[in-house]
Amino acid sequence: MNIDIMIRLLCYVAPFWVINTVLNIFQFIPFLKKIDFPLDFKLDLQDHRRILGNSTTIIGFIVAILTGVIVETVLSTWAIGVIKGLCAYFGHAIGSFIKRRLGIPDGKFLLFVDHLDYIVLSGIIFYLFRLEELLIIMLSIPMVFIIHPLLCLIGYKLHLRKNKL
Repeated sequence: MNIDIMIRLLCYVAPFWVINTVLNIFQFIPFLKKIDFPLDFKLDLQDHRRILGNSTTIIGFIVAILTGVIVETVLSTWAIGVIKGLCAYFGHAIGSFIKRRLGIPDGKFLLFVDHLDYIVLSGIIFYLFRLEELLIIMLSIPMVFIIHPLLCLIGYKLHLRKNKL
């Protein structure tokens, strides 16, 4: 793999890691926890399970977009930052929805869903709108599958995360 592809791959993936890190840090700010509210307004579906989990919140939505904009303003454009913030957040929301349907409690790990939700959603969006080459998108999946759990473990050891994975 040449250096140009590696740099493009990191520029594609790293903003998602920054967004996820900032979201993890913000959950420990007491003031924000008091005013935040779940994005699903704590509503249940007919299966009597929540639509999304408690960690899918309104402030999290705002933080994801703002973080994406800040990071991507440095790397490319603010508009790409909005898209990456939305993909990171709604990827997480889709993963949360899947976990609730499977009866997996909030905060519990589900292989593939917990680490690939945002990168798969962003891959679809970035490919459909021709925002990134298919090669970069395809390489991002195994890269995220390997590195994201390591970043989660580091965050856990630094007390920036509640769960190891």
